[in-house]
Amino acid sequence: MFIYTKKIILTFCLTITLQQASASPAKIESVKKLLTLVNIQNVLQNELNEIQPVLDQQAENILKHELNKPKLTTTDEVLAVLEISQILKTIHSQAFKTPAMLNGIEQIYAQTFTEEEIQTYIRFLTTNEGRSIQQKHAKLQVRLIQNSRESIQDFLTPQEDKKLKEQVNQVIQALLKK
Repeated sequence: MFIYTKKIILTFCLTITLQQASASPAKIESVKKLLTLVNIQNVLQNELNEIQPVLDQQAENILKHELNKPKLTTTDEVLAVLEISQILKTIHSQAFKTPAMLNGIEQIYAQTFTEEEIQTYIRFLTTNEGRSIQQKHAKLQVRLIQNSRESIQDFLTPQEDKKLKEQVNQVIQALLKK
């Protein structure tokens, strides 16, 4: 019985090793085709729309830092935050369209998937079901991000928020002492 089990395990390990050894790296042409089917530009734009609160926070932090104020209080300051946030969004949007960004995305896909997996994904996306699932998946991601953000906001009670700020300040103070 032990010898039989040992043979099964050895055969399984050998099969896995051979499958991995025979998997070919993804070809950039295939990755480009996949990214076209996925509509990567649309995906990036949706993600950019979803990080708008992060951009708003960055804009507020930039303005508070530049004005050397702990809190923004005037209408003009709030309007300036909105303008800065829009500038940040425009920069991100433009960056998403650069060849360097697209090449980086292609490389990530090529390093993550084998050619066989890319081809399978392409075949899937050329079916009605695949296109439908891809569209729903994009919407699902947006809703998941929104839900996560709301859940975190609900989780951070005023006490938790205060504790978080204190912990962050401790880290900063320790860094400043060095």
